[in-house]
Amino acid sequence: MPTVTAPALDYDRSERGDCVRGPRSNAWYPMRPEISRALYRYVFQYLETGAFLRAALENDFAGVMVHADYSWEADALRHLAQFIGNEIPIAANGSHERVEAWLAEGRKIREAIAQQSAPAPEVAIA
Repeated sequence: MPTVTAPALDYDRSERGDCVRGPRSNAWYPMRPEISRALYRYVFQYLETGAFLRAALENDFAGVMVHADYSWEADALRHLAQFIGNEIPIAANGSHERVEAWLAEGRKIREAIAQQSAPAPEVAIA
């Protein structure tokens, strides 16, 4: 089973605001730390995101607009879309089916790890 090493999150807080460096392109994206952390957990740990990011990952514009809070401005949404398009693996975004398949793969990986680390059952000797 392949293992993926997650790169460290590289943040910069400057006059531009909070930025995160993309793991694939090395480009800087203005993004709130909690958003980038959730995306990293999704990509590298196969963990579910909240409804807003799930809609963004599924390319569901209406869902993004329904679940966005007041702090999301047009530029921030554009940066999020750029990050998803440039940094998130294509197998993990773009449609509901791809996102579901990505999360299902994560469940299989976690189950395999749990089985490997489970103690051997005790056998009664008569």
